[in-house]
Amino acid sequence: MLDATVRAPIPTEGLGEPNLDETRAFLTALDPNVAQFTFATFDDVVLPNGKKRGRGDLLNNCLDETLDELAPRLAELNAQGAGVFVMINAGDGKGRSDKHVSRVRAVWQDDDQGWQGRFPLLPSIEVQTSSGKHQRCWLTNGLSNKAHATVMDRLVASYGHDKNAKGLCRVLRLPGFYHRKGKPVLVRLTSCSGTRYSHLEILKAFPPVERTKTPARSYPQNESADFEEVREALRFIPTDDRAVWLEIGMSIKAHFGDVGRPLWDEWAVRSNKFDSRDQDKVWRSFKRDGIGIGTLYLRAKESGWQPTVSNISNFSGGRSQVSKNAELKPEPIPLIRQHPKGETYPVEALGSLLGDATMAFHEATQAPIPLCANAVLSVATLAVQPHIDIELPTGTAVPVSELFVSIAPSGERKTATDKKALKPVRLHGASLWQRYEDQQESYRIDRSAWEAQEKKILADRKLDLSEQKLQLRALGPAPKPPLKPILTVSEPTTEGAAKLLMNDYPTIGIFASEGGQFVGGHGMADDAKLRTAGFYSRLWDDGTLERVRSKEGAKVCSGRRLSMHLQVQPGVAAKFFSDPILMDQGLLSRILAVFPESAMGTRKWKDPSPEHEAAIVRYCARIQEIFSKPLPLSESDFLGLEPKPLPMSREAHRLWIRLADHIESQLGPNGAMELISGIANKLPEHAARIAAVVEFVENENPEMIGEQRFKDAMMIAQYYAGETYRIYEMTRADAGLMEAQRLLDWINEKWPLIASSSGRDANTISLVDIYQSGPNQMRSAKVARKFIKILAEHEHLIEKPDGLVIKDKDGKERLRKEAWHIVGRVQ
Repeated sequence: MLDATVRAPIPTEGLGEPNLDETRAFLTALDPNVAQFTFATFDDVVLPNGKKRGRGDLLNNCLDETLDELAPRLAELNAQGAGVFVMINAGDGKGRSDKHVSRVRAVWQDDDQGWQGRFPLLPSIEVQTSSGKHQRCWLTNGLSNKAHATVMDRLVASYGHDKNAKGLCRVLRLPGFYHRKGKPVLVRLTSCSGTRYSHLEILKAFPPVERTKTPARSYPQNESADFEEVREALRFIPTDDRAVWLEIGMSIKAHFGDVGRPLWDEWAVRSNKFDSRDQDKVWRSFKRDGIGIGTLYLRAKESGWQPTVSNISNFSGGRSQVSKNAELKPEPIPLIRQHPKGETYPVEALGSLLGDATMAFHEATQAPIPLCANAVLSVATLAVQPHIDIELPTGTAVPVSELFVSIAPSGERKTATDKKALKPVRLHGASLWQRYEDQQESYRIDRSAWEAQEKKILADRKLDLSEQKLQLRALGPAPKPPLKPILTVSEPTTEGAAKLLMNDYPTIGIFASEGGQFVGGHGMADDAKLRTAGFYSRLWDDGTLERVRSKEGAKVCSGRRLSMHLQVQPGVAAKFFSDPILMDQGLLSRILAVFPESAMGTRKWKDPSPEHEAAIVRYCARIQEIFSKPLPLSESDFLGLEPKPLPMSREAHRLWIRLADHIESQLGPNGAMELISGIANKLPEHAARIAAVVEFVENENPEMIGEQRFKDAMMIAQYYAGETYRIYEMTRADAGLMEAQRLLDWINEKWPLIASSSGRDANTISLVDIYQSGPNQMRSAKVARKFIKILAEHEHLIEKPDGLVIKDKDGKERLRKEAWHIVGRVQ
């Protein structure tokens, strides 16, 4: 029992239940691949004598378990006065010391002093521990323990970090629990983009602190240089010549010593020949009495570098560019990385029938062309998939099924386009249902007759066993039920889709104009996500289904086909395409997605042309014709398909191999396709599937995939790879930053017109202007302030302390206290 004087009453006013949603969000961002973390609790309460109750108190603990296991205990300890913490770097589960750290997950700033300034990288996670106090983390991969220490030293030296909170095994307060020093304050997760920076990005942003020490040699004034000057010069020097690589390394080592190592790494890593082990070994061999920094500058000038400061070009001393820059106003910091615009969809590569239909639907709905192309190609795939497989150069025949995703906000006419493209499917489905009802009645009669005859045979006691067998064999198997023609569904669970394919119809399509219901449905819940992804991946791979049930036993069905076209909002897509489980499992590599530029604001009414109306008629007729073909069903499995393998010509075969080899060369570290390695690996197969679908649509009885058809399909597949790259890049951006960018775009594009029409200065803006006239998402002062703060932190807006005086409609002057100057306004 603890002494009552030690367990002095502690303040509990304002103490509520922990916010475990924020806790889970923080831990998921910190490390989405583990469930167990190293938690710690310490007594937060200060006794009247100014001392804490001591480390021997029962409130001081180190706990290596999952949050779900520990949540009740952590909540209880928090209520008793303990602060709740978590070790930021990954531990081995055996304790909390530097030796127990297995991997660096982040660097951080523990800001107890209300540091004011801007960071070279936006924090991945920001936590408010109490009023005016924050913890900020930059998530990273591949940072060594030694490099972690140098970065933490930089954060102490330049960014107000607590010098006592930089150890590898440091714990920080856990969001969702209460800070118990004084009146309880909930520790809040204020920002969580989850951005994970490379170790080189971290080292570049937070370079080592230069230590004051006696140099190994004296350096003449005419070799003065700094990191930024050298970094700029290195941009011009090619990296692939080993002799130049050695020269540059020696120059940097001679001038900066070991603190210059990040400069050499940043430059050298651009080479395809980069080898980190060789880099380490050679750097250690350099001496500080080697060639000077002038050699580096000479190489840069030979490659086109034009120095802008005299001390670099003639090494005559004087102020550096950095010292001059200190006198200049910094430019606004980009909110998000500028992403390239999407390429033009290669409509001509879809063939005359599907290509003409795509443009016809574009004219009819004025939806972006990629949305129309996805709608048309997905329907064609649904029609063709039961009839043919594509035979790859590997010798394997695979389905031609594809999974399409179209990303666009509301108002882009996604649904209208899909309805038009699906018209032949609906018409064929209606005719199949009429036929099904007729067949169902015939089946009922046949089944009843068969069962009656079987019952009669089994009940005849005059027959011995052999005679019974003979008559049952003569009776034959039971009549097969007609196929239930469910061609498309919108949001089935994996169980529902499996039952359809196993029991009702062997080829289906998932078409959802509101794909958010599918992505956010039960099948994509955390406990079902991996199972759902595996289900769709397996069907895409070979058309096979497996089910194991305690009552039914195991059942394996082959010869099934499933295609998909989901239309989703950008916010839903961001969550879907950044999901680490779906990324690792491989489902995302099987998806062909588009995210076109918006067409809203440019659409004017057009009467459909006769040519485009004719194209839609041809499209509908051909798709219905394909659907009307008898399904190639297996004799052994009345619901199993046996599609005809469609081979590739010798020329197409060679193109396939060249494409595969080219992609492989782009997949290494820092390769052009490293970010999209999943879909890149499958790109030749995607091209082959697309080629097969287009060939079947264009030709009544195709014999093989020719060279030109495969070239066209390669263009389409490479377009989808480019879209995937853009989508992956864009989904990395924090949602708050994307909203702030939307506000900034409005300020730059719309506000000047509004200001001009009311006789206002377009270079200034007030809070009222934003929430009264700005984007719909900003229509309250509270929301507008949130995103204005982001723009101010990134120096796009500068606060006007005295406010802004404006004239209203009656000519009266009014003071708006919250106002800003717009940075960088073009006059």
